[in-house]
Formats: sequence, C-alpha cells, structure tokens
Amino acid sequence: MEVSSQESLNDQDNIEWVSGSSALIPSTPRSSNVNVNNHNYNHDYKIQLKVIVFNKRTSIRMFSSGVGDMAFLVRGKTREVSICLHNMKDEIVINVKEIEEFRIAKGSIVLKLNPNFDRTYFYHPNGYPYKDNPVRLYKDPTNDHLSDLNCLNLKPEIFTKYGEMYEIEKFVKKLMIETGQLNKPTFNNWSARSIRNDDNYYSKEVHSLNSKGTLQHNSTLKSSEVAAIQRKEIYITCIIPTQKRAVIYPGDGLLCHFQFYLKQRFGWKWERMWYNNKGMWTLLDDEEEWKRVKRRAQYNKLPRLEVFMR
Repeated sequence: MEVSSQESLNDQDNIEWVSGSSALIPSTPRSSNVNVNNHNYNHDYKIQLKVIVFNKRTSIRMFSSGVGDMAFLVRGKTREVSICLHNMKDEIVINVKEIEEFRIAKGSIVLKLNPNFDRTYFYHPNGYPYKDNPVRLYKDPTNDHLSDLNCLNLKPEIFTKYGEMYEIEKFVKKLMIETGQLNKPTFNNWSARSIRNDDNYYSKEVHSLNSKGTLQHNSTLKSSEVAAIQRKEIYITCIIPTQKRAVIYPGDGLLCHFQFYLKQRFGWKWERMWYNNKGMWTLLDDEEEWKRVKRRAQYNKLPRLEVFMR
C-alpha cells in the first residue's frame, strides 16, 4: 500500500479517476467487483478499492498493493460501513448516522462524514472474510489520516458498472433514511422542525423531529421563535392547493433533498414547484436557482422562503 499527498482539492469531484471516455464502458464484459448478499436490509456489499483519497487541508492518496488489499463494506443489518486496509486485516467501522453525504461521482464513491465522526478500529488476524472475533484497536490504522477529514473518495479496483454503483448509492441512502439522516437533508446535525396545520388551517403547531416540544399557536413567528432559528436555517412556507405547512430547513440543503423530505413528511405529490419572487411565482427546478434563492433569503433578518407546488 502506497501513500502520497498533494494540495487540497477545492472540489471533491475534481479527482479524475478515469482517463478517456472509452474507459467508462468496457468493450468486453468484465466480472464485477461488487459482492452482494440480498435480503432486504440484510444486504451486504463489498467493493474492492484501488485508491482512497483523504481530502483534508492536503489531499492524501492511499494506493492498493493489489486486488484484495483494500475494500469498502456496507452492512445493512448493522447500519454500518467499513474501510478495510492492509490485506483486509485492518477495519475502520463507521455507523451510517455519521454520514453527511454519500454519492457516486465519476465512478468513485464520495463519502462525507460528520466533523469528528465516531469510528471503531478492528484488527482481523485471519483477514477477510471476517469470521473470527476481531481485536479492538485504539490507534488509527491510516496513520491518523482520518483526523480533521473533510471527505473520502473511494475508487474501485475494477471499474464497476454504473448501475451497480448507483444501486449501492440507493441502498446506503435507504439506510440513512432508516437512521433518520435523510430527514436532515444534507445530513448535518440540525433539528428539523415542521409546522403542521390543525383543522383551522392557519393554526400552526411546531413539531421537532427530535423533541416533543411545541410552540404557541400563531400564524406568525414571535421573537423567541426567531431566536431559535439559526442563521444557517431557513423558514420555508410550503403550499399546495389544499394545504399550507412550513419547515425550518438547513441553508445548505439540496433542492432534491428538500423535495424528498416534503414527500416523505407530508405525503405530497406534485409536478412542479415555484417560489415567491417579490410577489411573482418563479419556477424552481434546478439546484443553481435553489442556491441563489436561499442566498437571497439569508440576507434577511429572518431567512424565509415561500414555495408553491401542484
């Protein structure tokens, strides 16, 4: 296993793993390096890794010494992922709740974790498959590369088909939903609050996903409520033809995650979404526009938006 470092990358997607478009689609069939055990949430995935990039102040690359040296594991039953090193004998176990973001980009896994995320180290004397009881370690087997980590980029040993990679992405995000992480749309540690209408339509009650506390019934926010909203959160009024509700949402949340949250939380269905742009309804259908809308809202004393769906 080899390790090298370079200047920090501003964009974790800037790591080019594959050169030449022909490399994206093998001309001849190749055996997959993804092993799957299918039983609902008992899925297990194993992906052999070629390169691990630790994105910190400087970008540190760890290279596999050969097939079977490094791997990424997903365990649905225990809601955990693992980074395995040194002929699969060293294992770093991370609970799914520590994941802020998981996605596939340019054929690689982008794994963004909570700051100072919890992890556990194990040593397996007999290597993989892990059948015997491991030895608990208290020293980072990466030589402390996990400290102050921004994100990990994991490049498969053999270029895996996009369909398989996105199946893994879908499964991990499903696990994140089960552990409550997709209710925190960018997986940051925020306490999402939703405002639910009672039979009087405009009489609102604020519920926290993580507490049973409620605010006073009122159609407007009071000063005490304003103080509870952090600067990085936005108060969003959500309207469909038959209902009007609101959520307090993190300012760095993605549009797709916001829409997913509304569908999961309220069971709504719609074809298009608009936002209130100084009294005019403007179509909201892409992430760049969403960023601009949020940025403008955050200039206000109370960051707030109004969206309409049908």
